[in-house]
Amino acid sequence: MLAEIAIIAFAFIAFARYLSIRHYGPHPPNPHSVAAIRARLEGEKRVAAAARLAASRLSAHPM
Repeated sequence: MLAEIAIIAFAFIAFARYLSIRHYGPHPPNPHSVAAIRARLEGEKRVAAAARLAASRLSAHPM
């Protein structure tokens, strides 16, 4: 009888800890946050600048 109560209590505590860790644990970054949008725009600016540089190099030295 005591063993069953201990097992049920342990299972309840383990389940409660699992739920609290899942709720309060680390969350993935929000792709719609201002910081994420700014980082994405900065990345797109870098890609565009690299593409312009490559295009200017190709047009400056035709094969």
